[in-house]
Amino acid sequence: MSIALKIFVLAIFLLLFYASITDFLKREIKNKCVLSILIFSAGIAFCLGSFNLFIPGLTLFFGFLLTLIGVIGAGDIKLIVALLIGMPEAKFELFFFATSCLGAPIAIIVFFISRYILKTNSDTVPFGIAISIGYITAMSGVF
Repeated sequence: MSIALKIFVLAIFLLLFYASITDFLKREIKNKCVLSILIFSAGIAFCLGSFNLFIPGLTLFFGFLLTLIGVIGAGDIKLIVALLIGMPEAKFELFFFATSCLGAPIAIIVFFISRYILKTNSDTVPFGIAISIGYITAMSGVF
């Protein structure tokens, strides 16, 4: 693995940690963070020689529709699309599966932490945490 690829992967993992924290605490994923992830993800795609824009584009389209009806936040969709840009096509299914499976348990845990420990009344779910863990799970065998 090239040094550039290692740097891109480490940068994405650190940015996902930051995105997860801000999503948990403030229920937002900052656009600058997503843009940085997109840039590093494009770097990974360049290093691997595999740019796939069909699935990220399809995800953006359907994610936009889900955002309109209030199923998922726009920041979550932007994060997913940015991560998919540099992900090998063979890892897409594992990423979506892991993210989906992690979403419900994380929602329950965060609900209890928010409601009973932090004493907040937020009714949103920081799905960026599940997205981040799903990405790390899917990409762990690639590098």
